[in-house]
Amino acid sequence: MTRGEPPGGDALLDPDTEVTEADGSEATEAAPAVLAVVVTRNPGPWLEEMLRSLSDQDYPRLTTLVVDVGSGEDPSGRIDRALPGAFVRGVAEGAGFAAAANNALGALEDVPFLLVCHDDVVLEPDALRLLIEEAYRSNAGIVGPKLVQADHPEVLLEVGRAIDRYGAPHTGIEPGELDQEQHDGVRDVFYVSSAAMLVRSDLFRELGGFDPATFPGAEDLDLCWRARLAGARVMVAPDARVRHREAAEQRGKVDRPEARAKSRSRVRALLTSYSFWSLLWVVPVGLLLAFGEAIVSIITRRRGQARAALGGWWWNLRHLGDVRRSRRRAQELRRVHDRELRELQVRGSAQVRHYLSHHLHTEERLRSLTEAGRSAVDAASTGARQPVAVACLVVAVLFLAGSRDLILGRVPAVGTFASWPGVFDLLETYSSGWRFTGLGSPAAAPPAFAFMAALGAPLLGTMGLARTLVVVGAFPLGALGAYRLARPLVGSAGPAGVAALAYA
Repeated sequence: MTRGEPPGGDALLDPDTEVTEADGSEATEAAPAVLAVVVTRNPGPWLEEMLRSLSDQDYPRLTTLVVDVGSGEDPSGRIDRALPGAFVRGVAEGAGFAAAANNALGALEDVPFLLVCHDDVVLEPDALRLLIEEAYRSNAGIVGPKLVQADHPEVLLEVGRAIDRYGAPHTGIEPGELDQEQHDGVRDVFYVSSAAMLVRSDLFRELGGFDPATFPGAEDLDLCWRARLAGARVMVAPDARVRHREAAEQRGKVDRPEARAKSRSRVRALLTSYSFWSLLWVVPVGLLLAFGEAIVSIITRRRGQARAALGGWWWNLRHLGDVRRSRRRAQELRRVHDRELRELQVRGSAQVRHYLSHHLHTEERLRSLTEAGRSAVDAASTGARQPVAVACLVVAVLFLAGSRDLILGRVPAVGTFASWPGVFDLLETYSSGWRFTGLGSPAAAPPAFAFMAALGAPLLGTMGLARTLVVVGAFPLGALGAYRLARPLVGSAGPAGVAALAYA
């Protein structure tokens, strides 16, 4: 299926040609030509909206190439109605997004920029212009926009991405996080999503385009990583907004990427781009994490995820020759050391963080604990101004001051309040049918022996400490008793607090 082969060379707008604006005046400076490549496969009803968003761009020099990957129905008619003048090219079924997007390599003569898009995104009218401006301003090789939900554009999806040391992605965006311009700073990122990315054409040609073997799940990571190694900057321009429908989950099962394929692609990307010395520690730790993930997945009855965790490494081991060739091409372009990219990576494991966040709900629990602590502090600060709180504070000060010798020293044996026997002696006395006090008697032992043994057992038989707690603890209990006795009589907390102070 081919309709209007995308022209190369002079057929596309020459970047040195003057542009005539809609009102008939000539632009003083020609804008660089851009080729937009939209990859489709069995597109849903969102395709027309996506193409119309391209036609609504306020950027004057945009040519569109739609590459269809073996759709069941020919989308040419829909494309022509939504975006007249767009070029359409069909590729064999099974080619994948990365291989389909590489069709642009033959049409990039004299076209400075390539805009790669999924078929389920909608660009704001100024998105392309803002991306171009930022590419020139920051001298960036790849620039990505802010991605938001298609039906709820106030909800963020991502503003650039990072990875951990083992290639797992990390967006830094909480699920359902609202866009309040908190991530609107232009900055370097490790990579941007292939849902919408602007790539400098000479860089795309130098890198050889996407690596088809990294699709699905890591074609964008692999391209941006290799661009980083070649010395190019990868930026995010949050002022450029793109709504993303994330339609992959809405497609049929045959069109949805499997977890095993994503794991395979991610492992291939890190094996391709890391230096030899980095791989000496990344591979063993990555394998250890994969085994750990597999064990946890088996325990939680997610056997498919367990196979995916280990299958990604096993697949690349079986295709080691192809990995070596891909790695050789990437390392030949290397101009940047791995340590220069570490500041764009997150510490630890993003997968472990994701599991704890989404399965054990640690973030919600921490948030609940934080809120509970804040409420307790607020309640304490409010209660501290009440008369009862003031009385309790004064009683505590008097208690600590008056009992410091008993607390720091030892309670002396006075009269019949002698030192306590051990726990087993107390239990033996309590359970015995004979009293040895005085001349002895067959009377039962008082319950105090059981109480003393029960108090000493948790303290590991430290009966001196148990005896001190009983003696010293009697003073605050007495003050509490005085308060509770006076409260019903006077009907107010203030006078009852004074009674407690008088007792203390």
